Amino acid sequence: MGLEELDFFLSTGSEMSSSPLDTHLQDLARLDFLTYQHSVAVAEAMREFALKLGSDEESALEAELLGAIHDLAKLKVDPGLFKRLQAGELPTREDRDALNQPPQILLDFLGEDLMNENVVEAVKAMGARFDGSGSPNLMGEAIPQLSRMLLICDISDMLGRQRPGRQAMGEGQIQTLLERQSGKLFDPVLVEVFQS
Repeated sequence: MGLEELDFFLSTGSEMSSSPLDTHLQDLARLDFLTYQHSVAVAEAMREFALKLGSDEESALEAELLGAIHDLAKLKVDPGLFKRLQAGELPTREDRDALNQPPQILLDFLGEDLMNENVVEAVKAMGARFDGSGSPNLMGEAIPQLSRMLLICDISDMLGRQRPGRQAMGEGQIQTLLERQSGKLFDPVLVEVFQS
């Protein structure tokens, strides 16, 4: 998928053209091409997942949008951190904390007025886990479905990518991990659909 295909219908119903999203994704590609590739892959996976769940076109676009934007808060991280990681330096706990920006940073960065309510609520719940162990303290189906879908797509793609200091997992290993964490981190019903 190219940047020109990442135009989405937002809450106004108008199509984005030379959108802020395009600009942010281009900035992300310059900052860290691996993260950009991951964001594009997660956007594609989210769209396919939504369609597999029987979503209509508008809902599939919401899912795709969430996948595309989920890592854009990394644009607020010191670029020096990415340079060190790209040079092969292993991330410290402080580095990982810096890379895992809270959802509100993403909302403040993008502006909630650029997203419809479903996407905003999904962003707010990005740190939630199915068993209630995440943040915010939501559990099960109280977590927006888009957020539950994103966690599966995000982790699956991330684990399947080789990064400095980390080997990529094979598809079978990723499926095993999803199954093992089903009902804990992940919604078991969505895991089953994702893997079907």
